[in-house]
Order: sequence, then C-alpha cells, then structure tokens
Amino acid sequence: MILRRRNLALLLATFVCALGCATKTAPPPVLLISVNGLRADALGPRLTPNLHALTASASWSGRAISTSSDNAPALASVLTGLRPWQHQVLLDGGVLARRYITIAQALGTLGYHTAGFAHQRNLRRANGLARGFDAFDGDSNIERICREIARTDAAPTLIWAHLDPLREGYRRLDRFLPRLEGAPRDLPEQVTPIDIERWFDLAKPMPAGVRAQFWALYQTDIALVDEQVGDLLKALRDSGRFDDTLIAVVSTHGEDFGEHGQSSHGGSLGRALIEVPLILKLPRAKNRETSALVIPATERVSIARLFATILKAAGGEPPPGVAPHLGIRDPAGAISELYAKNGVNSSSLVVGDLQLERSVRFAEADPDYYRARLAVIGVDASPALSKPAQLILTQALKPFRQRLPWRGNGDSPTLRIQRWLVDGGIETIQDPLLERRLLAQIERGYFAFVPEELTARESLRRR
Repeated sequence: MILRRRNLALLLATFVCALGCATKTAPPPVLLISVNGLRADALGPRLTPNLHALTASASWSGRAISTSSDNAPALASVLTGLRPWQHQVLLDGGVLARRYITIAQALGTLGYHTAGFAHQRNLRRANGLARGFDAFDGDSNIERICREIARTDAAPTLIWAHLDPLREGYRRLDRFLPRLEGAPRDLPEQVTPIDIERWFDLAKPMPAGVRAQFWALYQTDIALVDEQVGDLLKALRDSGRFDDTLIAVVSTHGEDFGEHGQSSHGGSLGRALIEVPLILKLPRAKNRETSALVIPATERVSIARLFATILKAAGGEPPPGVAPHLGIRDPAGAISELYAKNGVNSSSLVVGDLQLERSVRFAEADPDYYRARLAVIGVDASPALSKPAQLILTQALKPFRQRLPWRGNGDSPTLRIQRWLVDGGIETIQDPLLERRLLAQIERGYFAFVPEELTARESLRRR
C-alpha cells in the first residue's frame, strides 16, 4: 500500500515547490518533546505541575489519539505525519524508507539547525527515524538538551527530546510519592520489564493488588518526566526565547494496567493505550493566528497532525498525503493501527466519543505465543515450548508478510463500537446502522492516499 512512484514524484515535487513558496516571516524556534507511555489521564496539577502549567499557556491542549500502541509505528507518525501502513514502520526495528520526509528534513530545508536526543534503540540513523538531524545524540540527557537550548545560533532551531521513562520498567521514586493519592504501602523499588511482561497474556487477568503497585510506580516515573520537562522549559525561559518558541509535547502511546486485559503497551488499541495528551504552544508572533487552530480542545485529534502543524507554523506547506494541520477541520476522525499480534491485525477509528475497533485474522493464534515472548527475555517456559521461542515469534510474522493487511485471511472482520465516557470508562454499543457508517468511514480513511492494497512483502519490494 505504498504510494506508487508516479504519485510519489508528484508528492515530492509539490513539497519542494511548497517550501520554495514559504512565507518570508522569521521562522520560530521549535521544541518538540515526545514521551513514551504517557497516558492522557495521568496529567494533573498534583502529579504533573509543569505540564499542567504549560497547558494554561498553550494555544491548543487536549486529548489526542495515537496512530498505534506500539513505540516505533507511533514515533514514525510523529516524525513523518503518516499513518503506520503509509510509512511502513510497523514493528520495532522497522526501517523508514528514504522517500519519506522527516520533520528534521522538512525544517532543515527551511534553514533550521536540527538536533535530536533520544535514548531508544528504535531511534537511530540506520533505521531512518533520526534522518535529517544535523546533530543526533542517542541519549536523552536533560543537561545536554538544556545546553542545546541555551545556544544562540543565528539559524532557527528544531530541538527534539524523546523521553522514555519506562524502558527499565516502573521505578519507585520516593521524592514523588507525596504527590500520589491512595498509593499502597510497601511498594517495591522496581517492577522490571519481565514482571510487566508476565501480565501481557490476555488469558492472565491482572490482579487488583498488582495493578495498584504498577500504577503507583508508573506515576512516579511520570512525575520524573514532568520534572524533566520543567527543566527544559526553564532553560528555554532562561534563554529569553520561551515566548517566541513553538513548543509541542506529545505522547506516543499510553500504558495498559489491565483495563484491556493486558499490561504494558502494543497489545491492543484500547482507550488507555491510544488516548494521549497533546500540548501545543504557538510562538508569540503567531498568537494572533491562534484562532486559526479551528479544532476545539474537546475534540480528539491524531498525533500525526503535529507534523503538518509544526511545518505550517515554520513557514512551510505540508506535502500531500500527510495528516492535516490543526488549522483544518477533519471529519474523517483519527485512525490507529496495530499489526502482527498473534495472527491479528487491528485498526481503530475514533470520532468524537465513539470508537470502532476492527480486527482481522491473518493466521491462527499460536497457543505458545505469549510464553514465547517471555522466553526470549529470559523466563524459563514450563511446560516446554513446542519450538524454540524465537522461532515461534519469527514464524508468526511469515503469514503476516504474505497476507493483505486489511483483508487478512478473507474472513469477516470482528467489529466493536464503544462510547468513551467522561469518567474514563467505556460502554459497548450495539447499533448496526452506526456500525456500517463507521466501518465505511474507517475504510475511506485507511485507503486515503493508498492506491492499492499490498502485502507487507510486496510493500517492502517497492521501497
């Protein structure tokens, strides 16, 4: 489903022309902060005072929809403005094809000096997600980022800081415990990734006591992120460029604590995993254009729309195919995608407070799938697996690469409509007419700028 070469040539030509026709006003500095695992319902004045204060001065802040609950696909969407099947970074370790333009490349063409900081294995020059940065540091060291913010270069700057508080699991950070309400006593010092993975299996519901411990430690990690964001914003204020800087804070996905039957992320497209915060502060020179952000803060928007919004504010014009900027009403809703999860591909459409979840099976589920995931990170499998763990996971991807992503094995998809409640809960809706309408809407959105459905293998050959 990659754009045909003829369409790609038109896309690139339009992009280059748009950059050449960009406005001549001084482009603003840009500070882009992305966070792994920050749920929308984790923000608040008590736990995250710095982020809460930023929302008060923001041009737009609200709840957004991630394009995936997996790290790499969602990050690629932030950096390219494309949905997962468009950019084809579908799994961890995926490579972004050179034909796709990153935000660093786009702003670099406008004369920006670009610097990126990201301590995560998916974010390296080799896989394309860090392409276009003049300087890239594989470490999100806050002091280094603050020094970069303090630089006084003549050229406008893009500084991207990617914060990943959960790469080592959930930690107990005692100085933040007073911010928590109702935290259980005798919290462990750490919950490791292996501890978290044990509850990823849908057949193993997370006990309430485990959830309470995980949630408390997770909150202290989020408080640390808020402290780091506060340090970055202070450095920006100290530089004297706070008012003139475009600041964007976005989360790539949420984190599941049993709400959808699993732990961690990347297991489903449930609300806790795809509803994330998005904060956008336009530069002072753009304040008069705040009204141009026609999307009300009560409306959920895709995180992919940040790419075009930043580029537009910098004086460029977004290329065709990317998600629209926040100055455009988009009734199409927000689409999320998740691929190759034990024989299932999933997609989701969120419109207002309604969500349609659609899943298709491309292969039979492997009964050893979840135990194989544990085995590859060092947990002994008992009883013994039918095959080596890595082989089980590798073989699970083979039929995925051979089947069409939307149609799967040809069986009818599984559909579910839910209404998202104000208190954070959900209710299932049975409405055949609404189901048909939302199904038609998600299909139109999925195939927009995708002229034909290809298998993953065929898409790879056309890269």
